[in-house]
Amino acid sequence: MVPDVSSIPEPLLAIAKPQPLTAGDILFRPGDRVRDIFAVETGRLRLMRYGADGRELTLFVARAGDILTEAALFAQTYHCYAIAEVASQAIAIPKVQLLNYLQSHPAQMMAWLERVTQTVQQLRTRLELRNIPTARDRLWHFLTLSVPVGERECTFDRPWKAIASELGLTHDALYRALAALERQGFIQRRGRWVRWLDYDRDRR
Repeated sequence: MVPDVSSIPEPLLAIAKPQPLTAGDILFRPGDRVRDIFAVETGRLRLMRYGADGRELTLFVARAGDILTEAALFAQTYHCYAIAEVASQAIAIPKVQLLNYLQSHPAQMMAWLERVTQTVQQLRTRLELRNIPTARDRLWHFLTLSVPVGERECTFDRPWKAIASELGLTHDALYRALAALERQGFIQRRGRWVRWLDYDRDRR
């Protein structure tokens, strides 16, 4: 779980400004001054930056209900790009008003801190995935983490190219890994839909 719109106090939601976005629009860039904290009302936004080799690295994918700049509450500038993957609407909550409200409402501040801590745990999981050396094993771990509890299949809401960026893989490397898992009999795939054929045999 990440900080979500339901955690924003009603007085602050009342002064939030709508930010309509079309697919591909950039909400903010590295170095932009932090004046607002953004949340997603509809659609999907991706936080990303470029690696030293020029490859896109996805940090987080924010969906409807998510706050995508909670860490920026104590920063002067943004450190990544926020790009709308589909037509979306964000809301902008003035940073100063949000910070003042949290400072004067300890219970709300603690709830915010708890949710930020959960976000950090998610980011650590993603870093652990990126430290897995082979593309096949990295993808397999990602897929096993993505399957809903008690289910054997999943349909992703974003293209494989976006997932490759999340995992720190090239598009070609991810497709080769998918083909290997299919060939070895671990998964069945059609478009963005994946079914686990032998989920318990190998979690490597």
